[in-house]
Amino acid sequence: MNNTNQSRWKKIKSKIKKLKPIRALTRRKTALVLSGGGARSFCQVGVLKVLEREKIPVDLIVGCSMGAVIGALFCLGVPVREIEQKVFNFCQLKQVKEIEKQFASEAMGIRKIGEFMRDISLYVIDLFKEGIWEEKNLMENLSHLIPDNLTFADVKIPFACVATDVKEGKRIIIQEGNLLHSVAASSSVPGVFTPIRDDGKILVDGGVLSRIPVIAAEKIGAGFIIAVSSGGLDKREPAKAFETLMKTIEIRELEFARIESSLADFLFSPSMEKWDWFSFSKIKEIIDKGEEEAATIISSLKKSLKKGYTDKKKLRKFLLPLFY
Repeated sequence: MNNTNQSRWKKIKSKIKKLKPIRALTRRKTALVLSGGGARSFCQVGVLKVLEREKIPVDLIVGCSMGAVIGALFCLGVPVREIEQKVFNFCQLKQVKEIEKQFASEAMGIRKIGEFMRDISLYVIDLFKEGIWEEKNLMENLSHLIPDNLTFADVKIPFACVATDVKEGKRIIIQEGNLLHSVAASSSVPGVFTPIRDDGKILVDGGVLSRIPVIAAEKIGAGFIIAVSSGGLDKREPAKAFETLMKTIEIRELEFARIESSLADFLFSPSMEKWDWFSFSKIKEIIDKGEEEAATIISSLKKSLKKGYTDKKKLRKFLLPLFY
């Protein structure tokens, strides 16, 4: 080989070394779907710990409600340990504690007559409001987690969240605009927070129709979908009309979630029946449970990722027009 050919060959080898392996270029896009569930969604922080430790690739995240909050933080490049500290601090906020106190007292059942009359008065007043807490309160609290000056263009990993348009009765996928405003729309629990108005839409919690937004991930280009469920029906018998109403709403949401979660290629489903959606004071236990149960099945996920596309992909594509 003459000097000219040797020089050309060295240049070619140099360029080859800079190229990514073919398998990395052709690897299907792995999406992580994080569900709603209030405080129970913090189990997802435990799952993220395991995924990060095991170096599981995540190319896209789609979140709902509190899952949208956690997903947005991860996509912004916040380390999981820091996310954990942020949500610990969030649970110490005065209004978050008030939410737990109010709904925990509702769940207790029997109370003194004076307390009962006080609550009836507040309930009658609240019937004529859009929510117990205003949109600005939700935005203010979530701003402790997500700065209010960021947009979807600031994320390091592609991110989307889902909300429900109560005006049109449709699922909405949000992928652009102000990040805090969008996550707040996805997290606006009906009756608890006032709806978020945006471009003619009236948006509330995405969990109303899509607590585990697997089909949303399919719509925006996911190949292999890993979903994390943080739901679970409380088996306690409702003692009052309010509890019965809340439980029937939860049953409907969980049924929708069951359908979508069955369409994921892999599902983490930590047992959350022990806690309520408002159990913010139990955050450490909830995170630990998510980490513990994810660690027990992570080897199964690795095996699934090595396989090709599953039959779930075909089914998701078939069902897509029914959802969006």
